[in-house]
Amino acid sequence: MPPYRDKTSAARALGVSVGVIDRLITAGHLAVTANGKPTQAAVDQLAAQHTRTCPTDRPTLRCPVNPDGPTAGGLYYPQGHPMLTTLNQHLAATGRPQLQAVPGSGLEGTGAWEVSPAAANTLEQTNGIILATIGGYVVDAAEVIARGPSIHHRDRKLFLVRPLTGPAADRWYCHRANKRMLPTYLP
Repeated sequence: MPPYRDKTSAARALGVSVGVIDRLITAGHLAVTANGKPTQAAVDQLAAQHTRTCPTDRPTLRCPVNPDGPTAGGLYYPQGHPMLTTLNQHLAATGRPQLQAVPGSGLEGTGAWEVSPAAANTLEQTNGIILATIGGYVVDAAEVIARGPSIHHRDRKLFLVRPLTGPAADRWYCHRANKRMLPTYLP
């Protein structure tokens, strides 16, 4: 495969729009050269997701993320975010003060995901997986530890999660083509 001359070539290779390439770059999930062109290695790494079989052994919530959103194109709320405070207050109020989302501690907060109460319960009870995606490409994976409160707007849910890294995360990095811009629950 020749080096990528521009974002259009990279988009073609990945089967996405240039807008998706821009979002992947902005979120830090697609490395670029000094002149802003996607690197061959970075495109190849994402393209490899197409060859992987997506696991089906655990309930999964696939969540499209936006690099301009509060989680900056990943799953986790930054320190001081109001949703993180809400999640931690809920965990303490429900008798689980030992479970607190603290960025960088191994337990993180994610959410305001629009998912049914039954799906949220299943994700918590089975330590389901939440995947952050951009253009169908998985860019972050985490295991659900606890369910937080529901946010009143469209009954969105907050979750306490453990980020997956290394081999535990690698198996979840598969391409999940889906044009829906809402979270998709896969039982």
